[in-house]
Amino acid sequence: MQRHLLALIITLCLSLNALQARITYPHQWQRLPNRQLLDKAESYSQADHLDSAMVCYSIVASRQGKDKSTDQANCLSAIYNMGELYLFYYYNYQKAADCLLQAQEMALASNDSVHLSRIYNDLGCLYVQYEESDHSKSMDYFKQSCRYATPHSNDMERCMFNLVYLAIKYGYYAKVSGEANEYCNNPTAFTAITHLCAAANAAELKDYNLAISHVDQALALTDENASTSMARRKGCLLMLRCMILDKAGRDQESIDELKRYEQLVRAHGFKEGIPDIYYQYYQFYSARGNVQLAEKNQLKYFLLVDSLNNSTQLAYLNKASFVFDLQKATEEIRIQELQRERLTQILWIVTIAAIIFMALILMLWRRNKQLRERNQALYDQSLQQLAIIDEARKNAPPVQAPMPVEEAKPETDNESSEAKVELEPSSDVVDPALEEVFQRVKAVMESSPEIYEEDFSLSKLHVLIGGNIKNISRAIGTYAHCDLKALLSQYRIREACRRMNDVEHYGNYTIEAIAKSVGVTSRTSFVQNFKRQTGLTPSAYLKLARNKQA
Repeated sequence: MQRHLLALIITLCLSLNALQARITYPHQWQRLPNRQLLDKAESYSQADHLDSAMVCYSIVASRQGKDKSTDQANCLSAIYNMGELYLFYYYNYQKAADCLLQAQEMALASNDSVHLSRIYNDLGCLYVQYEESDHSKSMDYFKQSCRYATPHSNDMERCMFNLVYLAIKYGYYAKVSGEANEYCNNPTAFTAITHLCAAANAAELKDYNLAISHVDQALALTDENASTSMARRKGCLLMLRCMILDKAGRDQESIDELKRYEQLVRAHGFKEGIPDIYYQYYQFYSARGNVQLAEKNQLKYFLLVDSLNNSTQLAYLNKASFVFDLQKATEEIRIQELQRERLTQILWIVTIAAIIFMALILMLWRRNKQLRERNQALYDQSLQQLAIIDEARKNAPPVQAPMPVEEAKPETDNESSEAKVELEPSSDVVDPALEEVFQRVKAVMESSPEIYEEDFSLSKLHVLIGGNIKNISRAIGTYAHCDLKALLSQYRIREACRRMNDVEHYGNYTIEAIAKSVGVTSRTSFVQNFKRQTGLTPSAYLKLARNKQA
């Protein structure tokens, strides 16, 4: 009892593990890269585990178009293989059409001739199941497959075989004889297809024995155990041999060949070949006058081919193609509308940017214009002041002789501090002596070239004027309201303006040279004092002066 219970527990555990594995594996596959999933799907297909292969293909196909980094080539391969599984193994022609049409669009976009050849071949096989008149659409697809197929490849062999077989089976070989003969004349053509074309030519000439001989040679080159596609090809050759034997009047051999075909179709599960069996039985017994068996097989044929499912699938194929084209056109229209909207947005942005740019240009132009007008006004004002000063200098009395020089008394700390304070205007009382000293200072500033020397100082001014040096400082502070340095700067800047306007003598001078010529060695202090006094920078003033002279 205990052993039975233990065995039951072990069986349950193994079952749970197997169930968990079946549930877990698809989730684990979601994390695998596309190439690894395709390899896994291929191995499952070879092992006849088609459901697992379909899951792998579906995962890769679901990644199509999600982001730019997705491998579109692998997605195309996955969608195509899904269509092939739906077509040849699941017999779900609606989903097969959806997958193949989607793969067709992707292959056309990427100019993938290999996949295009295979897709057109499968679309031709798809339409073979439903077209009952001239099979023109199927033959067109097979011809397109041949155009895109690589010469001497398996794809070329497959599509050429399907094209020739379809034409022979339904009596349209004359329509494809040009392509078939061109292919057979190639020394590298596949021998099986060469024999197939030779059989077709012999059948057209009603040399049925020769036609059967060529079909037998093609059958000898076809191994049904090599692959599923080779098994399908052998089935086609058996059906073709049956039809030729029937035309040759070899009834029993024709029936035996049809039974061989039926055995192969059922052994491999080729459901699409079963209607051909009943249709061939129908034609055979109908030609022999066996009405009962003919009607019986005809009924079976119609039950398979003209069922509601197949009729709706045929309608769906036409609708799917139309809807796919409509969706493609709608998507193109949507993309064009989106591009038009983006272009409109870009135009608006460019227009607004242009308006803003023009507004900024206009503002800068007006600002520069105002600045030029202001600079011109300041320059004219400076010229007027210079003219007034020069006129006053002409009418001024001659410079008096220097006053007797007084000895400077030693200054205590209190006196020195008091002298510094007296530089500032602290009283409104007019002192005639100080006023006379200041007039002498002005006369020196206006007429003496020594003030434009770099080392000019209060001591040198004292030598030129005479008197008490302390009184000179007090006079400058009282009447000029500044110290000697500031007063000296005023006269030097004024002289610099004169020289900038004198293009004849100073036209080749730079700003630094003019500053040095009036005793200023520091460019920074010269620019600051010049702008404070005239309102213009030296460069702007010099430009206006030279423009005026020009």
